[in-house]
Amino acid sequence: MMTRLLKFDKNDFELSLWEYASTNQVIFNRLCHIIKDRMKLKNSMIRFATFHSKLVHSNVKLDGMLLKYIPEVFCTYQNIIQLDLSNNDLRDLPYTIGNLEKLQVLDISRNQLISLPPSFQFLNKLLQLNLSQNKLYQIPASISKLQSLLVLDISKNSLVAIHDDHLPYSLEKLMIWGNDIQECEYQPNLNLLELDASFITIPVSPLLVNLKNIERLILTCCQLHEVPSCIYQLASLTFLDLSFNSIFRLSSSISNLGNLQTLIISFNKLQYLPNELTLLQHLKELQLCHNQLEQLPCNFHLLTSMNRLFLHGNGLKSIDQMVLDLDCLTRISLSGNPLLYTPKLMPHVNHDLKHLI
Repeated sequence: MMTRLLKFDKNDFELSLWEYASTNQVIFNRLCHIIKDRMKLKNSMIRFATFHSKLVHSNVKLDGMLLKYIPEVFCTYQNIIQLDLSNNDLRDLPYTIGNLEKLQVLDISRNQLISLPPSFQFLNKLLQLNLSQNKLYQIPASISKLQSLLVLDISKNSLVAIHDDHLPYSLEKLMIWGNDIQECEYQPNLNLLELDASFITIPVSPLLVNLKNIERLILTCCQLHEVPSCIYQLASLTFLDLSFNSIFRLSSSISNLGNLQTLIISFNKLQYLPNELTLLQHLKELQLCHNQLEQLPCNFHLLTSMNRLFLHGNGLKSIDQMVLDLDCLTRISLSGNPLLYTPKLMPHVNHDLKHLI
């Protein structure tokens, strides 16, 4: 019984034939680890058997092997469902990549890619694609053809623009932080968006205004001085992270986010909180650490679903005992506040009182 053999060294990746019987996924994975160990030796070369096309090996990991290219014949293994090519030195992908018709998850992050081949559009079953930490200056046109794609991570590239025809309508989760977006004409239908440190040369509002179904939004390090008004209209939000900005106030419209469960506004410049914040009856976690708060709203104890409250690094001198007695509260941080007395907490509450000054 003949199977194909992959031959590796630091600068080469080629195929030959070798006899190998009873190959299985466990053996294949073990040989991949051997390859990684041997690759540490200069000019080393090792041959190892891979799977026969008749066998089902759905999860292939070739990460961290210093590969400079992938031979086209590799893409004849049509049983691959998950493929990890991350942390290599790939500058392009073979045209035959489109032959992997069963591929659902592809990780090609931390490489040197500047484009994708046109055949990439034929990966009709691809659900998740990680292209982060490459050298892309624009979103490859073939991505817009991937009508099954749900998750795309294209963070830490060199993108400067996003347009409607760049991304498929099926997309639900988009990570594009760490780029330098200067032009945006995209109206997404997302439920997760991560923009960390990306939109520093254009307003974020044009991108957010149509996110009617979004559930998770991360806008850290975006140099925001206030919360964009359109965010208060995103009624489906359950998770909102606005940390590491320069936000000095929250609008009373925060009450519109009735489904919010986690709110993170740490490392900003908040001096007070609106009373309407306490109308968020589903809020379970609130992170307000390292702001300039000197007091909490008088009805703060009405956040009865709260179980995690982070207030360290503010200017609080006291905290209402009714807040400390909330039934659901299991974690609170208060260190770094000039409290005039040591709060009394329920026995089950995890705290940092021993660090109080």
